[in-house]
This record gives sequence, C-alpha cells and structure tokens, in this order.
Amino acid sequence: MSVDLMEHEIRCLIDMEIQGFDADQYVARTLLSSMRMCENKRLNPGNHFWKNEKQISPICGSLATWGLGIDEISFASMHGTSTTKNDTNESSVLQEQMKHIGRQKGTYCHASVRSGTLDTPREQRELR
Repeated sequence: MSVDLMEHEIRCLIDMEIQGFDADQYVARTLLSSMRMCENKRLNPGNHFWKNEKQISPICGSLATWGLGIDEISFASMHGTSTTKNDTNESSVLQEQMKHIGRQKGTYCHASVRSGTLDTPREQRELR
C-alpha cells in the first residue's frame, strides 16, 4: 500500500469516528501485514518459479510445484506414428530425457504407446 493511500485510508477511518481507532496501531498492523505478504511471496513463489530459470527443465519445475521429483513418475503416455523408427526413437528419447534430468537407474516407468487411438477404455466408452 502506498503512503498516500494509507494516509487517505486513515483520514477516512478517523472521519468515521470509529470508537477505539488508533492510527499508529493501524499503521503498524498494516506494515506488519504487508511485510508478511512479501515474505510469503518470497517463500511461496507459486508454480512459475522455474519458468525463467534455464537450468530447470519444464518437467522438473512442474513436478517441484507439487513437491515431487523425477523418480516419482511411474507412467508415460506416448502417441507415436507406429513406424519402426519412431517407436525406437520415442522410447529412446524418453529414456535419455529421464536420464538427463537425474532419474535413478532402475526406477520403473511404464509406457503406454498408442497411435491414433485413445489411451483408456474409459475414454473409449465415453465416446460411444
């Protein structure tokens, strides 16, 4: 809150003749609240903290937003072209990306690979 705005607000509150209103206490509480809000923003940057950090990959940043790490991914859904080269390429790219961002060797990640079909029987039923 700007100083001008706070002074205006205090004048309005004084004009309202609110019983027990103390301008000094009001200023102190408002400043303390403002400092707490700034501290909370610093400690809780929300889910955009990683977007301007080139060293944080989008997947790591997205997972960190929810307090998760790369080893907690247990399933990957891939939509390939069903060509021999792409099937090999897609799984290879997934493996390299997981390794690059620090996934521990031996941590399982099941893959569902489809080409032009829906991922789950539930989705197929909903379209009927």
